[in-house]
Amino acid sequence: MNQSVGRLGAAALPSLGLAALLLGGTPAWAQAGKGGSVGQIYTCKAERERQAAIERQRAQNIIRRDQALVTRYPDQAAHDAARAEALAQSQVVVDAAERRLAELATERKALDDEMEFYKKDPSKAPAKVRRAIEDNAQSVALQQRAIAGQQEERQRINARFDEEAARLQQLWRAKAEHAAGAGAGR
Repeated sequence: MNQSVGRLGAAALPSLGLAALLLGGTPAWAQAGKGGSVGQIYTCKAERERQAAIERQRAQNIIRRDQALVTRYPDQAAHDAARAEALAQSQVVVDAAERRLAELATERKALDDEMEFYKKDPSKAPAKVRRAIEDNAQSVALQQRAIAGQQEERQRINARFDEEAARLQQLWRAKAEHAAGAGAGR
């Protein structure tokens, strides 16, 4: 029997600790310390497993996204057509805003003609005319913001399609190489 056990006496040690000492190991409670690092070791292992599971899921999501991308855009022509369609939808909004700006310009011309009578003292103009001029100016600003917003949207659309095109080039190339390899293996 171990000499340290003999000096301390078997009754002084917990039974688990005594068994561990007799077997030559360190008792689990001695390894745990104050913070209970045994749980932390388990937690680290579980954390690694959780991170690995997250990475597997992320890889599967990328594969699914790539498959969906190739299914949606089997070739460059399909991708280019989708880009053109998205940009055309944005252009419809811009065209409508520009038509409205032309209408507002015509309205403003009529209001300015009416204000000619009050050129010397614009404060004597009827409230209805002054309000119409303010409304017209606000409508013009609104349409200009709409056009600017659509220009930003067009930039986002182009950036998204450029990013997709770069990824699709890789996927189409890999698909072609796979098809060539499969054809050579026959």
